[in-house]
Amino acid sequence: MNYLIEYNNNIIGVYNDYNLAILFINSCMQNKFIVNNVNILTFNENSCYCINKETITNKNQILENDNEKTINIQNQILENDNEKTINIQNQILENDNEKTINIDQLEKEKNKINSELHDINHKLNLYKKYKEQIENEKNKFQVDIELYKKFNENLKNDSNFIIPELFINKYNIMYKLDILGELNYDNFIKNYQVDNNHNEFKELFN
Repeated sequence: MNYLIEYNNNIIGVYNDYNLAILFINSCMQNKFIVNNVNILTFNENSCYCINKETITNKNQILENDNEKTINIQNQILENDNEKTINIQNQILENDNEKTINIDQLEKEKNKINSELHDINHKLNLYKKYKEQIENEKNKFQVDIELYKKFNENLKNDSNFIIPELFINKYNIMYKLDILGELNYDNFIKNYQVDNNHNEFKELFN
């Protein structure tokens, strides 16, 4: 913007800052170079079109304008400071909320991992029990094989020999497998189950 100072229909000054134009008029009035009304004509830069005309009557008017501009500037500074403060507070709040969300997410991941570890440890313990059971059953099978062989000899040598009732089921299964030449632990256990522990354990690892 360009500010032209008009006094008695004559241009006596040109400024590109409004405050400097006001100061010039004020100094002229103080020194009594200007006693009548003074106009400030506002032009766009590189233009001959006047967009505003302001009449200054005395230095009190100038003082009022200065005070008003000072207040406006102070208010603008205060508004800007308040806006910056609010923006900073909002940013801090957003950052805190984001950190809270991240902490919650990490806590969920931690709980998920702990749950998976617990499940893995549970299955490992079951597997250890399963493995121990298999070893025990293999040992039992070896003892039962010896009994089977002994009972076979007894049957050959003594026609009155009676196989103990608790062993009859095992003996019959072993005898069939022996005839087929397939008498071993794996084939025996497929045909003879004391309980369902085998199946329960196997399902865990299938």
